[in-house]
Amino acid sequence: GGDPNFKTDVLYTGPQTMAGDELLNDRTVWRLAGHFPQPQRKQAAAMFTQIISSFNGSVEKLYGVPKENVATGMVALLAGGYAAYYNKPFPERFVKPTVEQVGDLLRKKPELFDGKTESKVASYQTGVGVGMLLQMLQQEAAQKGSADDVAKLKQAGASVFRAVLGVAPEDVDFTAAGLKFR
Repeated sequence: GGDPNFKTDVLYTGPQTMAGDELLNDRTVWRLAGHFPQPQRKQAAAMFTQIISSFNGSVEKLYGVPKENVATGMVALLAGGYAAYYNKPFPERFVKPTVEQVGDLLRKKPELFDGKTESKVASYQTGVGVGMLLQMLQQEAAQKGSADDVAKLKQAGASVFRAVLGVAPEDVDFTAAGLKFR
């Protein structure tokens, strides 16, 4: 178990420490940036660093969920998948119950996380970085995107659901109690 608000929680990644405008542990940021064309990688790494830093600075206050926590990162990724797939923002009222539910489920398998700081950091940074990027792209597509942009985002959103939950987006609902599978 463990209280998700304490740094002793098995899902705690450790601090996402910044050194100037860079994360001290930036392996994942550079791995994500590697998906961009070579000339854009430095800019992409800076973008992911900014996304993660901003998220860490606001997520506790905005949603009442812990920063630097694997469950929070996982739900950030699912929220991005939802926004991309459905072409609308993830309902904010479902963030906290979903993080709590996912955290409770993950804590039942502490052996997956004990002593695995590097993989927890990678999971968190990937979830936050990709999830928030998908939400930003969805907002752009909703305002001025083409039908092709929306279709590509829908595919990306479906991929997130399959990768994280093993189901199609239509097979899961987000509710005041968290995730419900159909």
